[in-house]
Formats: sequence, structure tokens, C-alpha cells
Amino acid sequence: MSTHGKIFKKMVTLSNRVRKYGDIVKAMEKIERNKHIDILKQSVDNVVIVLTGQPRATSLPQWKSIVSDYYRPVVETYNEDTGEWTKNPGPVPNVDVILVLNEKDTPDKYFDGVDPHLAGLGSNYLIPVDHSLAKYEYNRILFQERFDFKVNKEKWEKYQSECWEWADSINFVYCDIKDIITRVQEISAIDDYIPSYETQFWHFNIAYSQHTDIFDKLTKNSVVVRQRYDLAPAKELPVWKKIARMFNQFWSEKSENNPTGSYHLHNSGVVKSPLVLLSGQLHVIRGKLFSSDFHNMFDGPGAVLFGKHFMDWCIDPVTGMFTDKHGVPSKNRNNGLMPGEDWSDPGYDVSDWFLPETLIPKFCQEYQYTIVEIKNIMLDGLFSRQHNMVDTWRLHWYDDWTPELVQEIQQYFLKENKVT
Repeated sequence: MSTHGKIFKKMVTLSNRVRKYGDIVKAMEKIERNKHIDILKQSVDNVVIVLTGQPRATSLPQWKSIVSDYYRPVVETYNEDTGEWTKNPGPVPNVDVILVLNEKDTPDKYFDGVDPHLAGLGSNYLIPVDHSLAKYEYNRILFQERFDFKVNKEKWEKYQSECWEWADSINFVYCDIKDIITRVQEISAIDDYIPSYETQFWHFNIAYSQHTDIFDKLTKNSVVVRQRYDLAPAKELPVWKKIARMFNQFWSEKSENNPTGSYHLHNSGVVKSPLVLLSGQLHVIRGKLFSSDFHNMFDGPGAVLFGKHFMDWCIDPVTGMFTDKHGVPSKNRNNGLMPGEDWSDPGYDVSDWFLPETLIPKFCQEYQYTIVEIKNIMLDGLFSRQHNMVDTWRLHWYDDWTPELVQEIQQYFLKENKVT
């Protein structure tokens, strides 16, 4: 064999050894991860699932299997052969589900023509985007004078009780949007506040205030989920693996200050709690920490801290999201650019910049959480994006909505905008 042949043979042998070593390392890491999950299954005492926002996607027949069944393995195991769920051996956590919903329907950007297939009014609903005063007045008359658009509580609670029948408790919270408007106006001094994306987060605060009994029993071993109704959790990251991402062992190896290697402690001895797992992959843009606003997970202390303080932090009259750096109230501060501002200027002060993806990360930074990321930006997408599924949630859950009314609205705006 030539010299080159011998060298090539040695390289192949070395490469195979490296590959085998890599496989061994991966196998050992997998064993450690599984051991960690086994420990968590014994130590997690409570799981609270709080669903917030508009009930988009909930009228889909797949919603139960994609959302409720994703969380069910915290207490039960599914048998692929028999199609049945059986209780997990050993201790299982107590599971409380809280479903928060606006008691009356309110207009949103999808109803106003931005991506109207998400408006929940059927695939034929199509109107031009219109932010005119005439549109505002039409919406006011429609939602405040002509119809109540109240949620059909009996229908909603019957369906959700069937979806979550495996949980220890199912709790329904109904939000009056007028109460939110009044509170913001009184504290932030904004006379004409119009609710926007922030209300989906504040639903959690309302759930906390109405069910302090559930939150009072939480410990550092408890898990609390906040997610939008239309979030489709990824099967690629099962619920126990997701919990293990939050209760991770990073910087928790055994040391003099942390002799047991507890995942609750940094190896210096500092307690990691309160904890938050932010959805997707974290990015920092102009000094602002960004993450997906669809979902996040807390430990017990983190959930209580968020439930007590997040809304008040948002509407603080001095430092909140509706007040600029000069202390001037502004209802549009949370929606982006103000008139006369140019964010394209690299020298522009973006300290007042609030977006849905920045609010929770900023709060968690200021309240000194340990922030963990899922790291895979493709996980946990929306039904409309991941599965290309949309539904008629308005027509399905809220009284007064009919196909005839949808057609009336559509014809009115097409005529007003001279669109054929």
C-alpha cells in the first residue's frame, strides 16, 4: 500500500473513532436528560395552564388533540395500540386549567381587514383595510349599540370541560374589556385608550386576581403555562422535555455552594427562581430583548410575581408602556412609531419602543428573573401558520354573529371603499 493510502486509511479509522465517541457522548447526554426528567416527574407538584386572548382556532375539531392532549402526559400516558389514556405511576402533579375570555366580542385588526381570514367570520369574509373615522364610528355602533356579541357561556364551558376532563380543576374567567379601559384611563391618564395586543397578557393578571387560591399553593417546584388559544405546541418538544428546559441544570453542577447539584441553584449558591421560559429563540435588537409572545412558562414564584405586578408595571404613569421618556402619556406608544419620529435613524433613542415581543422579556429583566429560551424558533407556532388552519370562532362562540350580518358588513365596506 502506498504512503498516501496508509495515511488515508488512518484518517478513516480516526474519523470512525471520533464518530463513535460523538455517538457515545450523545447517548450519555440522552441518559442524563432522561434521568433529569424522571426526577422532575417526582418533584413537580402543581401544573397550572392559563389560556388567554381571543379563542381563535378553538372551534377546530383538531384543537383538543393538539392543545389539551399536548399537556395531558403530565398525569397520563397514551397507548398507541388501544387509543386509551392511563394514569402515570407514582405521584402526579395537581393540574388546574384557567380559561380566560372576553365576555363580549370586540373589534380587532383582523376584523378591520388586516388578514381577515383570521377574523373568525368565514373564508368569504374580505374587506379592505380601513382606519378611517367612519370605520371607527361604524364599529362603535355595531359593537356598542346594535349588538352585545356576548359569548355563549353554556356552549363554551361544555366544550372546554370535555377537552380538559382529565385535569383536577377547570376554571372559567370572563373579562369585561370596559374594566380594563377604565383602569388604563385612570392610571395612565389616556382618555381615548383603545385596547390592543396587551390585553392577552393582562388576561393572566385577571386570572390571578380571581383565583389566588390556585396561585397561593404554588412552590418553586410548580409549573405555570401562559399560552394563546391559537398556539399549537410542537410535538417535537413534549411537555416534560419543555419543563426540563425551564428547570435546567445549566450552571447547577455540584460545588461547595451547591453540594447536591440542585437545578434550583446556581453553582455559586444563588437561587435561580423566579424562572421564566420564553418561547422561541431570544434576540436582542437595539438593546431590547425579543421573544415570541405566543407562550411562556413560569415556576411558581415567577407566576405569582407576574400575576401580581405585570399589568401595573405596564400602565405605570411614569415608566409604563403608555408614557414616553418625557413623562407624556400616549395611547400609541405601545403600537410603534409616533408622528414625527424616525426610527431608521441609528441615533434615535428607542427607549420608548414597546412591541408585543418585548414586553414580557423587559418585565422579567426588571424583576430579576432567570430567563431561559426554548432555542428553536420553529417550535410552538400558530394554527394558522404551522397547520394552515383557520376557523369561524366568532360565529361559533359569540351570540349575534350570523352569516347574514357578516355579508351586511362586507357589502357596506366594499361599497364605502368602492371595491368590487
